[in-house]
Amino acid sequence: MRKLLMLAALGLALLLRPAAAHGPNQAPHQLWRMGDLRLESGEVIRDFAISYVTHGTLNAQKSNAILMVTAISGNHHRLDFMIGPGKALDTDKYFIICTDAIGNGLTSSPSNSTAQPRMQFPRFAIRDMVASQHRLLTEHLGINHVVAVVGPSMGGMQVLQWGVSHPDFMDALVAMVPLARTPAWTVAVLEASRKAIMLDPAWNEGNYTAPPERGIRLWRDILSFLSARTPEMYRYQFAQDPLEVLPWLEAQEGSLIRAFDANDWIYQTWAYERHDISATPG
Repeated sequence: MRKLLMLAALGLALLLRPAAAHGPNQAPHQLWRMGDLRLESGEVIRDFAISYVTHGTLNAQKSNAILMVTAISGNHHRLDFMIGPGKALDTDKYFIICTDAIGNGLTSSPSNSTAQPRMQFPRFAIRDMVASQHRLLTEHLGINHVVAVVGPSMGGMQVLQWGVSHPDFMDALVAMVPLARTPAWTVAVLEASRKAIMLDPAWNEGNYTAPPERGIRLWRDILSFLSARTPEMYRYQFAQDPLEVLPWLEAQEGSLIRAFDANDWIYQTWAYERHDISATPG
């Protein structure tokens, strides 16, 4: 149980790293509009579009592709440090497809949907993320097998789900700090983070015109305290003056206000906390 909670904490800690911005010299964003995406629940995301970037060159046999899936609140830049010539995801050998998960603000999300904006957006599951990625590969890119599926944290959860839903689609699974089923501790942390947002009057039932800043700041603090750092880490970092933690916290809070939409967070955490690969249909 202790190991499970450590994995859950590390997985949540990964999301506290702000998602990298897209630079002018990086691979261009691509968006595939696939039409309606029917969810496991039976609901439909209308006018669904999935965002992705690619690195390297797809060979003539289409046999050198690797799929990268991303963490909660992250984007296709999450593993940029691993991508490039001679690196773990070697672009001299492989064609790397880095996708954006449903609800991350680039792929169809509460924050960018015109057909189902904000809290009108249907709830989705981790398995729905995998289904959208499978359609991207098979229907749009014409790829029916990959070398590996790779991802951290919530990406690792998607990787495991790929192995259950499409066991013959890949040669290998690389799941970093994954959870096959979300434990109660993580569910409690995520619920507290949502309450921080939803109890801010500025959230306005999801119909805000500016980010609900107070709620977002508290959301960041909850995750910092409960999942990213131990008391010993705080003691070591601020040994000279414990009060220096206060401006540090404020800076961390401010970075999140600009980095991720509050409604998108709510929806992705709903998917995260309900995940259980043993409940896969069939």
